[in-house]
Formats: sequence, structure tokens, C-alpha cells
Amino acid sequence: MKSPVFVVASLFFVALGWWLPLWPLSALGIVLLAAGGAFPAAFVAGVVLDLLWGAPPSAAWFAFPFVALAVLVALVRLAVQVFLLDKRLPERV
Repeated sequence: MKSPVFVVASLFFVALGWWLPLWPLSALGIVLLAAGGAFPAAFVAGVVLDLLWGAPPSAAWFAFPFVALAVLVALVRLAVQVFLLDKRLPERV
């Protein structure tokens, strides 16, 4: 799901959440980006949103909510992909 249209639509939610101060729309955009597999875009959008919402720039990027959300959803997606998807059931019990 990393098509350019999907990434642009998710970034639209991120931007709309910033322009209309509705942070859940921004969070939805980050979740869509990370769940869709665009991990760098989700991380960068999280960093930019954290800075725009007033988080102080520092080395502890993972302590801020949008970056933490992007990393958490990316880790959940990777865990689901590794442990739950593409598993073959045994033919005999």
C-alpha cells in the first residue's frame, strides 16, 4: 500500500489535522502512513508535527507523541507481518 496516491492522501490527513487544530486527524494520517508501510514518511511527519505542536527540539525524538505513535505502529505492523501473515498451516494435525 505504498502507492504515491496513498502516501499523499495520508499526508493530507496529517496536514489537515495541523491546519484545523484537530490532532486526531494528524494521528490518523501517521497511523495510515506507518500501517501502509511508508515508515520513513511516517517518522518524518511525526517529527515535523511534534515540532509544529511545540515540542522542544532535542535528541529524545521518541519521547514525543507523534514520533512515538509512528514508531509504535511501524513496530506493530512489522510484528504482524513477521508472526501472523504468510504462515502456512500444517497439512496434518
